[in-house]
Amino acid sequence: MTTLNYSIPDIKHLRQELKLTQQDMAIIAGVSRLTFIKWEKYPEKMPIGVYVKLADKYNRLNNLVGVS
Repeated sequence: MTTLNYSIPDIKHLRQELKLTQQDMAIIAGVSRLTFIKWEKYPEKMPIGVYVKLADKYNRLNNLVGVS
């Protein structure tokens, strides 16, 4: 049996790096602000598809604003 090992990114830190609000991130993720707040506190509850969507957006924004 294969086990996937992965680390859960600190989405609050990533959001703050990009200078986005929780509302901004909720809009990007397509959920309510309250849902995003819950995910920020308990990131393991976020569906993997949302991680992919946010990671893509993070990479695009990071390239635009040059966050390091």
